[in-house]
Amino acid sequence: HLKVGQYKEALSFFNKAFEISPDDPNLILEMSPLLIQFDGQFGQVQVLIENLLATRHQKEFMKKGKNIVGMSLSYRAQYEDALKELDNSLSFDDQYFPALVNKGFILLKMGRSNEAIPILQKAIGADKRVPLAHYLLTRGYIQEGFRTGNKQFYSEALSTSSKYAQNFSDLRQEVLFLDAVAKMELEVDPNDLLRSVRRFLEVDPELTAMHVHNIEYDFQSFNWNDYSELCKGLATKLDQYHKILLNGFCQLKVGNVTGAKTTFERLLSQRKSDGVLQALY
Repeated sequence: HLKVGQYKEALSFFNKAFEISPDDPNLILEMSPLLIQFDGQFGQVQVLIENLLATRHQKEFMKKGKNIVGMSLSYRAQYEDALKELDNSLSFDDQYFPALVNKGFILLKMGRSNEAIPILQKAIGADKRVPLAHYLLTRGYIQEGFRTGNKQFYSEALSTSSKYAQNFSDLRQEVLFLDAVAKMELEVDPNDLLRSVRRFLEVDPELTAMHVHNIEYDFQSFNWNDYSELCKGLATKLDQYHKILLNGFCQLKVGNVTGAKTTFERLLSQRKSDGVLQALY
């Protein structure tokens, strides 16, 4: 169930196993992230993990357990305490990818993109095969560009997104969206910007599920509401048709399906042959 993203079903089986073996350390470590993300049991998870680590001091248990405690604190917006736990995790293995990614993301949420960038660069160095760190690093450069006003960070974002492996499907749309935002800030040719916008609009949404298949990562990473202002800014740089199309896309991504449907229907009377519009509709 975990491998195919059926997390609630997986949690149901884990709960049954926990009734049989409540002291199994591997079971506790496997099910705790699910309890955080899909059952809201933040405090219970923290107690479970801390009790486990009181008697299990092996490196593998410590690095995984501290990462999970950091996640539970992050979900309660206790970011400083979460960072301390993630640093504890990394003290046992400074290349531990989930803790690096979670630390980088929390720093981004706190507006500390200058600190997040080197952490996420290190995460990519630890494991180049996972798309999440590439996405977050691109996001970090964009955020740092806005924070400092230094356009060089937008160029860094484009460089990072261009290295996003072609075989990555999760988060492709998000990375291409950030790519377009970077080009907007760099004031590229309007036709180049339009091509970039249509590139992320035409990505099949079935290939960009808003989750990753590893429950050790903070699922709060994926929220298109974070991009609502960027969507509005990007729309102002486009012709009227694509401005409306992008606004409809942004409505769709934040869950306003009725509003998006109405927007797309207005456009269909103008350009029925637009494949991007048809796919979104």
